[in-house]
Amino acid sequence: MATVVDGWLHFARPEQAPGDIDGNAFFPWLTAPGGLLPYQIANEPLPGWQIVDSVPFVRWLGRSGSIYVLERAPEP
Repeated sequence: MATVVDGWLHFARPEQAPGDIDGNAFFPWLTAPGGLLPYQIANEPLPGWQIVDSVPFVRWLGRSGSIYVLERAPEP
């Protein structure tokens, strides 16, 4: 929970966010590259990613579908 609150405070109050060497707000993975993420959430399978899990959902109005947890495919 603390990470969620910390992240929210950084965006709600950018002056409280950690800064980089130039004093700009520093948000890992957003304003600064953090490398390749091993997992991601998507609403469809993506090329180069393996499906770890999926959660189907049904909507009363609109398109039903699934949310996918994807893992980066290993490098050949």
